[in-house]
Amino acid sequence: PIKTVFIDFGTHITITTTETSKSGTFSITFIVSTQSHGTKGITARTYDGDEEKDDTEFLITGAYFILVTPKKGPVGTKVTIAGVGFGKDASIRIEFGANPTITIIPENPDGTFSATFIVDTQSHGVKGITAHTTNERGIFAYRTGESATFTITGAMIILVSPTFGKVGREVTVKGIGFDANQWVRIDFGTQDTITTIQATPSGTFSTAFMIDTQPYGTTTITASTENEPNITSQFRIIPDIILIVPTIRTVGSVVTVIGNGYSGSKTVSIDFGTHPTITTTTASEYGTFSTTFLVSTQPLGSPTITARDITSGKYERVLSAVSIISEIVTFKPRSGVVGSAITIDGTGFKQSDTII
Repeated sequence: PIKTVFIDFGTHITITTTETSKSGTFSITFIVSTQSHGTKGITARTYDGDEEKDDTEFLITGAYFILVTPKKGPVGTKVTIAGVGFGKDASIRIEFGANPTITIIPENPDGTFSATFIVDTQSHGVKGITAHTTNERGIFAYRTGESATFTITGAMIILVSPTFGKVGREVTVKGIGFDANQWVRIDFGTQDTITTIQATPSGTFSTAFMIDTQPYGTTTITASTENEPNITSQFRIIPDIILIVPTIRTVGSVVTVIGNGYSGSKTVSIDFGTHPTITTTTASEYGTFSTTFLVSTQPLGSPTITARDITSGKYERVLSAVSIISEIVTFKPRSGVVGSAITIDGTGFKQSDTII
């Protein structure tokens, strides 16, 4: 009689069914279901339980990846991977690019795995993903034979320190995700190639440079290699007075003030103690200036000198001082009889002090 035959495969009960012919034979095809690596029994049984047979076997080999997502991204990207056909009694070690163990996945009875990892610091380019277990070593491909890979893109500058400063200040720059062992060119504002540095085998770099003479404001730091050009960050140049000469003078003396880091080709106003805008000057296109003024009448002491960038407005910097010393400027008459009146004029004395 014709009977229904149920086919069991390994841990998969009733993977398929068929019917026998009148002579008791059958033929059926099924797709190997997701199970662990190793030998699996095939059982054919009838509905009433007789004629059961359990002497056929099938060996599951060839574990493979079924998922890597996303396929590309910068360092720090979260990647999900999955695979089938692995051993049920052993953990799975995942190798990623230059990292021999980016994660370890616990064993799973059905031989599958699904896990995530964070792309660690490695150089720009295509990185292989390989799974290792006791019985399945070096699994690096999908069932189609295509390699399981992830492409590191999007190099980045991860540190600029400090983020603002005066001309002459040292700035440290660090980056990741660049071409391994390649030279990285650093441009700064108007200065092409202010320095160069060779990236490490893992695509990182760390370098420092001195801020050259450039005008006030936010400027760009650019790091470039052949495959990762124009990776940028920002830095702000602030004003500075770099020289005041002389520092001790009397009223009416000439003082020279030199500065940099001001708005290019714009007005700089100089305040001196109680005297606002004692002079003005125009900065060069590079943000530098040099100007002079006469020390105005002010009390003894150290009046503050302030150089204000008129364009930026809020960036006022009080930067240095000139010490005013006391001086008698006139004494008359120079001669006379007893009882003659003598007039003395002086400058640079303390306000309201008694002159003896």
